[in-house]
Amino acid sequence: MAHQEVEIFIDTVITNNEERSLEQLLKKYLPAIQLKQYRYCRCEDSKEFLSHISNYNPNKEIAYVGRTALDLSGICFIRFDENPNEGIFYVCKNVKAEELEKEEIKNIFANPHASTITRA
Repeated sequence: MAHQEVEIFIDTVITNNEERSLEQLLKKYLPAIQLKQYRYCRCEDSKEFLSHISNYNPNKEIAYVGRTALDLSGICFIRFDENPNEGIFYVCKNVKAEELEKEEIKNIFANPHASTITRA
């Protein structure tokens, strides 16, 4: 029987400095934006993936398996760098989709020469 892939969203327990810095920069262009950032993984065996400390540290992080456990009210997208199964998942609130489509905003989220951004 073939395994079905699951999505894992990993949040930090402490302040996520990358998330806060990115939000502050975005607020220069989009003052009302609220940003939530998760580390994202797509895999077949969530228990196996989460059992490795290099993937997930339960002392510093919270893992959510599947989207139903998250508040995804907002515009969601994923940034992939090198690995097409791992990336950064963003939830943007208080902003319109067309505002996020502007080139200068996209370039804040990702290097256009090294990353791809996909609506989720």
